[in-house]
Amino acid sequence: MGNQSSRDQQKGAESLLSTWTPKQQAQLKEQFTRLSRPTNEKQQQQTVPSESAITTATIPVEILAQTLSTINKPIQSELVDALAAYIVYTSTNNNSSNNKKSSQASFQGFLKAAQNTIQHKNNFSALYTTYTFAYKKYQCSLETFVLWLVKSAIPFWFEGSGMVKSTDKIWSQQTDEDDTSSRRLMQYLIYREQKQKYRQKKREQEEMALWTDDADTTKEKDKAEANAWYDQATQSSHVINEEIFKTWIIDMPVVLILFQLIAKVVFLGSLFSTTEDSTDDEDRDTQHQDRIEGILSPAIEKPSGKLFGKDEFSKLLTPYDYFMLTRSLPSNARSWSTYEQSQRKVQHDLEHKLIFSSRRDGTSWQIFVNRIVNQGATLLVIKAKDGSVFGGYTDEEWKPVTDWYGNSSNFLFRIRYPSDTKIDITQEDQLVMDAWNGDLGSNSHYQYLCWGKQSLPNALAMGGQFDYAGLWLDSDFSHGHSKAGPVCTTYQSPQLSLEEDFTVDQIEVFLMRPMIRDDDDMMENKGGVLSRTEDMEFMEMAGKKLYSRDLQEPDLHDQEEENDEQDNNTK
Repeated sequence: MGNQSSRDQQKGAESLLSTWTPKQQAQLKEQFTRLSRPTNEKQQQQTVPSESAITTATIPVEILAQTLSTINKPIQSELVDALAAYIVYTSTNNNSSNNKKSSQASFQGFLKAAQNTIQHKNNFSALYTTYTFAYKKYQCSLETFVLWLVKSAIPFWFEGSGMVKSTDKIWSQQTDEDDTSSRRLMQYLIYREQKQKYRQKKREQEEMALWTDDADTTKEKDKAEANAWYDQATQSSHVINEEIFKTWIIDMPVVLILFQLIAKVVFLGSLFSTTEDSTDDEDRDTQHQDRIEGILSPAIEKPSGKLFGKDEFSKLLTPYDYFMLTRSLPSNARSWSTYEQSQRKVQHDLEHKLIFSSRRDGTSWQIFVNRIVNQGATLLVIKAKDGSVFGGYTDEEWKPVTDWYGNSSNFLFRIRYPSDTKIDITQEDQLVMDAWNGDLGSNSHYQYLCWGKQSLPNALAMGGQFDYAGLWLDSDFSHGHSKAGPVCTTYQSPQLSLEEDFTVDQIEVFLMRPMIRDDDDMMENKGGVLSRTEDMEFMEMAGKKLYSRDLQEPDLHDQEEENDEQDNNTK
């Protein structure tokens, strides 16, 4: 009887293995073997299965949870316990013998769990079952469970940037801002679509109010429904109904992506099947697809200069912020296929690059526009003196065309308010962290850049209209505004800054996708905007001080030393 059961398990495991590539099969076997090794050396000698016996081997749930936690340290311990319980659950359901071992994880169950969470990408039931196991042990709310997902997944996701490893100390030494950022992302994942639906209904009701008197009653009903979801997400007295959970996941599928990301690490051992310098086309295509789907962060070029530490890519954004922002990017601003690389005559994937930092490069409008004009798609990040952080993505390059232009792939965003700002999430129509794209607006005022013109406003702007923009940055490079009445007409975004008029504290600009240039363009544009005669004339007409026509911008290293000296003098 026992031999028959073993043969059945072996056949079941072999059948499940056949659905994976040879490389993945080896990874699955290796990972199951690793998970079967407890940290206690005496136990280890007794429980490590041989290669031939792996298909019939089992792992006690206590050892499984222990080894999962040991080899996947960024994963929150509570989530580890829930995942271990889920693997045991699939093992029990796949055990055909009458004497089921409810506390043992089999290789067949391990493979079935891997199939449910990785291959079946839209299988929300695996996530829901894991959530129920977490609730049974910890009586956690949905907010708490999603926070565990966020804190577990983002270190692995950001490893795709090439900046840090998921095992680096920075993840175990989180700052208060990192903790706050992870909570903002959690709220974004849970409440964003609910808030968006409520705003849409509210707009429809305001239009209806012109013709009927019952709009106020409908408005109160919709607000009550939105608050009911908040009550469910924050309570820990019972699990959320499966159908309600499914509706939320359908509206916010990125939560499944985070879960799938964690599953890849748990079952395959890593998101990367090869070393970074591998030339294997299959592996490069896999990483490209993972970046397109949001499983991996876009690659980021390490910022130049002494200002940034070895683990830093920005002074204004955290990896949690970057995850939310990259979700709104078009696919060709996340990664390039091998075909796109050949079109651009490069042999590497797209890398996001910090092309301007006011702390590193100074606060000159001339240098700022020189760095951003005719470069490509950019991400502008502004920190106001009051502590709020916001900005915009432009899918087309910045150019001084003296009129509104751009496309609906642009978006405005807000990352945070000052730390002491009190926000009641049940009363506000908008979340603190969110992004608003241009496909729902009533005009095409996506972006604007002008200088050196006496008859037009000299500024950078996104959305709205002159002097009443969704985002406006004056050419004095110190002041700006964000106005909405109650939303920007182009992006349907609210006021981004805490106050309508803001004073700039810091600015960063990332090049998210460089323009495709032919050889003639590269020769023509090599010097930047300040090396082109017509643009220099614009600047001189505006009365701006220019560097010598015979010189390029000041050396970056010299500029940094000057900024460092100024910082020291002010201390």
